[in-house]
Amino acid sequence: MHTLLNQWFSCLIQYVRLSLFRSSPASLPYSLNCILLSFLAYLVARILLLHELQSLSLIVLQAVLDMLLLFAISYIMLKYSHKTERLLQTMSALIGANLVVSIVDLPVMYLLPEFKPDEPIDPLVFYFNLLLLLWYLAIISLIFKRSFDIRTMTAGFISFNYFLFELLLLNLFL
Repeated sequence: MHTLLNQWFSCLIQYVRLSLFRSSPASLPYSLNCILLSFLAYLVARILLLHELQSLSLIVLQAVLDMLLLFAISYIMLKYSHKTERLLQTMSALIGANLVVSIVDLPVMYLLPEFKPDEPIDPLVFYFNLLLLLWYLAIISLIFKRSFDIRTMTAGFISFNYFLFELLLLNLFL
């Protein structure tokens, strides 16, 4: 158990480095345990962020759909480029990026003015969320670029379209 936690903490350090554009998915260990622990931590962070706005089952369903979409994109791109051995590290990096951005969002969301659906959005809340979104898309783009060995513009295009497709899926099915 102690070794498992040490391995996970080293993954967490790599996730932070990756989110600061100082690392790549290749620096992550091939560890299913890291992925599972990170996904559980990501779920907890999402629940803490969204529990006042959505039901627990909806939050979990959205997180699972998000990861399935990222898995599908990663699998297809890695299969196409004959690099499927990178799938575990790519998924670990993507889950870790979601975890880091969610953790950064937690304290700030409690400090910003409360969001009420029937009132106009406070500009501070809007700009902070926009900044987080752009940061998240840049991280995802970096992960795609390095995992798939593609150009920066192509990775950015895939990241942006992933975001649009995710919004479409969430609006259609949830």
